[in-house]
Amino acid sequence: MPHIIRGDIEDESIVESIFDYFGGKINAVICDISPQITGTWSMDHGRQISLNYAASKIMDHVLARKGNALFKVFDGEYSNEFRDYMKKKFAKVQLKKPKASRRTSSELYHVCLGYLGN
Repeated sequence: MPHIIRGDIEDESIVESIFDYFGGKINAVICDISPQITGTWSMDHGRQISLNYAASKIMDHVLARKGNALFKVFDGEYSNEFRDYMKKKFAKVQLKKPKASRRTSSELYHVCLGYLGN
């Protein structure tokens, strides 16, 4: 059964909550994170990518070797930098835009397969 843990992604104590619930490392991480949108694109994009980096730090503690992750990103200036960062952590990283997504939407997803571990 899926379990959702809500909290401040920049607070690493969330790692304890994950271990308490699951009893150890997990096989998948889904990060559908978004900042409070201000309407200033460069600021919103930068903040969203920053939150993904924070989530990836949590992921490094809780994701089992060979596990998978999905990260939503706002397409923009820092998207490729984040993708390259994730490519160092996973055997395969693909960028996907779901068919159900509006053409004008900047939301993309990094599908990260085969976590290499620390």
